Amino acid sequence: VLTSHHIVIDGWSLPILLQEIFAGYFGQPLPAAVPYRRFVEWLAGRDVDAARAAWGELLAGFDTPTLVAGAQRTEPGPRGSLAHRVDERTTAALAELARSQHTTVSTVLQAAWAQLVALLTGQRDVVFGAVVSGRPDEIAGVDSMIGLLINTIPVRATLNPSTTTADLLGRLQRAHSETLEHQHLALPEIHRIAGFDQLFDTLFVFENYPVGAAAELSAEGLTLTDFSSREFTHYPLALQVEPGRELGMRIEYDTELFDAAAVEGLIARFERLLTAMVTDPHRPVSNIDLLTGAEWERLAGWGNGQMVEASVAQAESIPARFAEQVARTPDAVAVTCAGRSLTYRELDETSNRLAHWLVA
Repeated sequence: VLTSHHIVIDGWSLPILLQEIFAGYFGQPLPAAVPYRRFVEWLAGRDVDAARAAWGELLAGFDTPTLVAGAQRTEPGPRGSLAHRVDERTTAALAELARSQHTTVSTVLQAAWAQLVALLTGQRDVVFGAVVSGRPDEIAGVDSMIGLLINTIPVRATLNPSTTTADLLGRLQRAHSETLEHQHLALPEIHRIAGFDQLFDTLFVFENYPVGAAAELSAEGLTLTDFSSREFTHYPLALQVEPGRELGMRIEYDTELFDAAAVEGLIARFERLLTAMVTDPHRPVSNIDLLTGAEWERLAGWGNGQMVEASVAQAESIPARFAEQVARTPDAVAVTCAGRSLTYRELDETSNRLAHWLVA
């Protein structure tokens, strides 16, 4: 059992560390460690002004943080998690979609996650966090360095009624290319550039690091056949994806905001998004049906009121019709819910107060 704080090692470091533990356990010589100082020195030599400008351009005009938990919630609640696997056929189709659109599977999954976050928040200009490895090729030996090199950066996705999957993938890929050299900038600094204390509270992690090496460890008759890890973030909702013949997914969530059934529903919607995206990349994402059959039945059940016919010449606005009804039957019950009722007069007064408060 190995326990560590994330400030000590990141996911990329884990198989390297396990290999060293095995070698040390059996008395095998260890290669000289790649000094972490190389990363620190590289970090100190970055052009911070250029990085600030790049992130400022990416976030220009962004005016509403994307928060599934709301701005008032500051402390994380108890954690829960659900695991899921995307079947081999869909996984292969996602890889083919990525190739055809000149991008990566990670970007395809980010596009689907963006749509899910938009659904949860009701926003069409959304930002979520994405974890990057932070291991630039120009650092000698960076692939075998142990330490914390990852960073969390914002990913912005703007959706409108005509945006297609191909459009969204193109935008995400361009934004990635334009900020690739600046992924080292600390998230609090990016927050200051955007003018917000918090930009997002959802996280996307594509665990594309060499974990396979750790699973193949063996020495003197002792073989490591499998391993599992358990980690949690402070975000109310986070998706971790592990590549393979079948994509492995783990959704971590705040149990005070989501229950297991709600998260299972999110996973089902995510699968529907992936299927629709690979089926027709040129279909507007706003046309993707994310409701289940049971949800459509519930909606159909709501439309059981009396139909009021009106000719085009006689057509009035709904507020005008409502005002007429208030005048005719002010004391009749208008709405009932959870044991509470409002008359037409009370509903009229309450809705007017709400309207004036919204205007103010």
